[in-house]
Amino acid sequence: MLVLLVLAGGYLLTAYLTLDAASRRVPALAAATTLLLLVFELLRSLQRRRQRLGAYDPVPPEAPPRAKPAGELAVLLSVAAFIAGIYLFGFLIALPLYLLGAIAVLGGRSWRAAVLAALLTSAGVWAAFRIVLSLRLFPGVLFS
Repeated sequence: MLVLLVLAGGYLLTAYLTLDAASRRVPALAAATTLLLLVFELLRSLQRRRQRLGAYDPVPPEAPPRAKPAGELAVLLSVAAFIAGIYLFGFLIALPLYLLGAIAVLGGRSWRAAVLAALLTSAGVWAAFRIVLSLRLFPGVLFS
């Protein structure tokens, strides 16, 4: 994970030093988002490690369960539905619907967490494209 942090930081620094202001917006946004997510993941893994060190369990952990073909097929079908949804309805409708399904149905999380994640992610994507990059998201063929 530290290697990824260094690579993303190097990518951000390279974009900042070598590109003009208009050209560096997309690489800077991608690198900054990657760095932020990596920092969150690093903090989460440190917290888990601290919890494991505090609670000694003499029983070795079980191996993680293998993915079942039906689950893999469901993921592939959900990605295909997401792509079709983008084409038909646009990003701002397809993205929250996909996230709701992926988080609540495929991921087994609560609907409350799924709605919150879908709304925050959709708002972040809209802000990144519309405000930061000054680009209009694809509205879908039904709304064009």
